[in-house]
Amino acid sequence: MSYFNEVQAALDKRAYSFATGNGFTSQVAWENAPFTPTANTPWMRTTLLPAETEQSIIGTNGLNRIQGVYQIDLFYPANGGSGTARDKADSVISYFKRGTLATYSTTQAVVLKAYRNPAMNEEDWYHIPINIVWYSYVENT
Repeated sequence: MSYFNEVQAALDKRAYSFATGNGFTSQVAWENAPFTPTANTPWMRTTLLPAETEQSIIGTNGLNRIQGVYQIDLFYPANGGSGTARDKADSVISYFKRGTLATYSTTQAVVLKAYRNPAMNEEDWYHIPINIVWYSYVENT
């Protein structure tokens, strides 16, 4: 398994834990998995956005720093107000607060910061994107 796959598995595992404890258990759109939102039911979507890998230690045996953004998008029914959606976005940010470790196998992703982007009104949904900026140190393979 590649390091980015392991990081995604670690962050997905944490997102699943959040979803389970916050009423989204069957309402998560995982990457490249079938999903149809239920009308008038809040749901969330996860996406891994890898960034450029950097050399962190000099030499061919030095570690690399892989990094990126793990995006969680919250969708609430349109025209239902924004308070509940904003509160849930704040809960995601707290769950992925700075310093949070997400682990899968031997790979750890460290959260640098989590923040929300401006909400968007879509046809049937009020959409709040949340960015979780992460990094991990991995072998130079």
